[in-house]
Amino acid sequence: MIVMKFGGSSLADAARFRQVADLVAANDPTPRCVVLSAMGRTTDALFDAARRAETGDGDGASAAVAELFARGYATAGELLQEPEAVLAEFARMQHDLDTLLRGVALLRERTARTTDAIVAHGERMSTALVTELLRERGHAVTHVDARRVLRTDDRFGAANPSRPAIRELVAQHLRPLLVHGAIVVVEGYVGSTDAGATTTLGRGGSDWSAALLGEALAATEVQIWTDVEGVLTADPRVVAGARPIATLSANEAAE
Repeated sequence: MIVMKFGGSSLADAARFRQVADLVAANDPTPRCVVLSAMGRTTDALFDAARRAETGDGDGASAAVAELFARGYATAGELLQEPEAVLAEFARMQHDLDTLLRGVALLRERTARTTDAIVAHGERMSTALVTELLRERGHAVTHVDARRVLRTDDRFGAANPSRPAIRELVAQHLRPLLVHGAIVVVEGYVGSTDAGATTTLGRGGSDWSAALLGEALAATEVQIWTDVEGVLTADPRVVAGARPIATLSANEAAE
C-alpha cells in the first residue's frame, strides 16, 4: 500500500492532471491512497476572495470566485469525456462559496473558521476532477472526503491533528476501500473537528496530510510528487545552479 501526494504545480492544467492519472495508474495493482492539493494558484485566489469580502466587496469576491471556477469548468471540459457530473458538483461548490463570501461581506468580519471553510474548496475541486478522470479510465476509484478521516482540534488555520482519532477513522472509512488494487482519492490540507467544522492544517499542510494518512494506513511508502527533482540546494526559479541534494536527515528536511 502506498500514499501518493500531488501538489498544486502538478495539477496546474489538464495536461498535468493526465500526468497525475498516468502516475497513479502505473502503480496498478498496488492499493493507492492519492492525496491532492488544490490546482496551482487556487488557494491564493481563495484567500484573496476572502480578503475582498472582508472589506465589504461582495461583488469583487464573487467575481474572483467566478473566474476561479471558470478555470475549473474549462479544465473539466478539456479533461473529461463526460464532464456533466463534475460540472454540476462545481456549480454547487460555487454557490456555497458565494453564500459564505456574501455573509462575510455583509458583516465585514472574517473569522479563521470561516476562512478555512472558504479555502478548503480548492482541494475539493482537485479531488472531483482526478476521481472522475480515473473512473473514466476504468479504474476502481473512490473519493473519501478528508473531513471524514482527518480529525483535528479547532485551531482554525493551523489545526493540530489527532493521530489516535485519525487511525480509528482511517480504519473505519478508508482502509476497507483499499483492497484488490483500489484507489482512494482524498483532499490534502483539509480536516475537521469532532463537531464537523472544516479545518485546515496551514499552508503546505498537504504533505502533512499524506504523512498522517500513511502512518494510519501503515503504508509501505509515502510519495511526495512535485515538478522538481527532489529537494534542491536553492529555489531553482532564483538560483540557476540549484541542484538536488542526494540525502537529507529528517531535521534537515524540516529545516
